Amino acid sequence: MKNKMIVSQCIMALLFFTILLPPINASSTAWCESCSQVIIANEGIFAYNGSDFIDLTWHLKTGITDPSDLREFISNVEVVTLGNLVLVYSNYHDSIYMGIYNGSVPIKMSPVVEWYSWGPKDIIVYNGSIFFVAESGGGPHYASDVVFQLDPQTLKVEKKWDLAWDAREAIAPDNAGNTPYAWVNLGLDKKGMLWAKVDMIFPNTTLYYLYNGTDFIMTNKTPKIHPYTAPYGTFKIEINRGLMYHLPTFYSLYVPTRYILVENKRREDVTDEIKRLARSVEPLYPIMGFWDESRGEWIVTYLLYGLPLAYRVNKTCAIPLEIDYLPLASYLGDYVVLGNGTLRWKYYTVKIPTIRQSGDTYYPWQEGYVSLELYQKNGHPVIALPWEVRQNESRRSKKGYLAYEVTEKGFLILNTTDERKLGKNLIPPRVSMGKWNNIPGVLIVSIPNKTAFLITENGKIPVNFTIAKRTSHVVVGNDTFLFMTYHEAYVLPPWMEPTNVNKILEQSRKLNWECPKEKEDEWIKKVTPFAGVIIIAVFITLLIFLEKRK
Repeated sequence: MKNKMIVSQCIMALLFFTILLPPINASSTAWCESCSQVIIANEGIFAYNGSDFIDLTWHLKTGITDPSDLREFISNVEVVTLGNLVLVYSNYHDSIYMGIYNGSVPIKMSPVVEWYSWGPKDIIVYNGSIFFVAESGGGPHYASDVVFQLDPQTLKVEKKWDLAWDAREAIAPDNAGNTPYAWVNLGLDKKGMLWAKVDMIFPNTTLYYLYNGTDFIMTNKTPKIHPYTAPYGTFKIEINRGLMYHLPTFYSLYVPTRYILVENKRREDVTDEIKRLARSVEPLYPIMGFWDESRGEWIVTYLLYGLPLAYRVNKTCAIPLEIDYLPLASYLGDYVVLGNGTLRWKYYTVKIPTIRQSGDTYYPWQEGYVSLELYQKNGHPVIALPWEVRQNESRRSKKGYLAYEVTEKGFLILNTTDERKLGKNLIPPRVSMGKWNNIPGVLIVSIPNKTAFLITENGKIPVNFTIAKRTSHVVVGNDTFLFMTYHEAYVLPPWMEPTNVNKILEQSRKLNWECPKEKEDEWIKKVTPFAGVIIIAVFITLLIFLEKRK
């Protein structure tokens, strides 16, 4: 009971932690005039030339060799129109990398502003130079907004202006702390002149700096400035994003995405075409998985371009599943999927509650977000939505679950504060210490001893330490487990050695997703021994014949 309470606390702590994480990586689009392409960045990067979709994700030349670091870099990639070209940039490891796309690959990405920096924002092409604002400084607690000027040919910093501190020195310098409490934005006035606007607190005031061709000069004017608006070509692609979902994993953020092609006032949903492109290349990372007991195989979902790519996976091959949004569990040969705020199974659909965003921050998915967990009860999948009600003027809170059990007759809805009523947790937490002897699926990793093992219903089983130490979470199947790292997924028993799902996907892509048929395999098994007997008989006959010749 005590262990169960600890696990529950860990799950809630993890859920709380993920809510505190940045909401989701940004998405952006840009127009490449020189190559007549629209470029889209959203958990990956691709181009559309009016007839074909082209992957650019794996054509970024970054110099990063670690697969997890590379995926972190890609997840932060954004694009912006830069004259007749496209500027590609990423905020990676507190540094800003940039590159130019002109229709050819690879796209060479180079560090422009190194540690510590955050951003960039307000990217503007002006007088043949690139200007942008980024937080920069000696560390996260000492950073302030700085204006940078780049050479568009070399992407080297030509000049920079620490206007936040300059404004603070001019207005109440004694009110500064580690930072100047001032924030900078760039914009253009109606004449196309470049301005920097500095908003301050202590006291609340705004200063304006005019760029005169060589320097930013403080003025006493209050111009009306607007952000730089990049031009678009004859077509563009809009990114429609749905509710944000917190999944029961460490890397838990997922937002359903639809892509809309806009051309000559015509709007067309091209999500399926982009999904086909995503299936033709390496995915970014796994986001969810579950065991399909009826078929004896795993369903594993990966992500690229903000789209979930689901596959049926056995030991030798993978088959794509054409489903909308995110699969959560399987039941009687049908899939439970999570759409935009709904749970669907066969002909049954229920609306799930969403948590509203709080505060003044604007997000495209402002309607809310959903936190969910996955359990199993009576052989049925159970989708649970954690909730918490805080008492007024108190730190105490009441926690519980609104759960949906999938049955033959549809959904059974249960609202409970007792986690035990939900059944078996299929995605228990990963731990590195303590005793967890009664929690099947918990992965225990000992870094000093270089050992790892799983708690199963039949006791402990040792597992591959190299894989386990980088595993973010484990999904429980029927005497089988799915280990998921930031960029890979592995299946452990019933197969003796860990099976790399990424490698299976790679092999299946080369075979155009055609798996060997079982009948052919059985025929080979039957024919092979028979062929061996024939070969031996022929060999013996040949020996007898040669002996008689002698």
